[in-house]
Amino acid sequence: MEIKATEKTKKKMSHLHDHLKKKFMMDQIRKLGRWKRESMNIRHYLDSSRVAKPLYSNKKANRSSQGNWYPRGP
Repeated sequence: MEIKATEKTKKKMSHLHDHLKKKFMMDQIRKLGRWKRESMNIRHYLDSSRVAKPLYSNKKANRSSQGNWYPRGP
């Protein structure tokens, strides 16, 4: 009778372990999907802002090409 009880417990624990493993994997898949969607939104935002305004204007490019590290005074 004691052997049946241990076998029954092993079976229950095996099912519980499988259930928790499956739940964990599904949570990880959901998390990765959410991160991917969020990163695509951020990438789209950064690309649109990059196209909207250039990083350097001609004045900054000319000053930096002259080797001046500090802004000129008035």
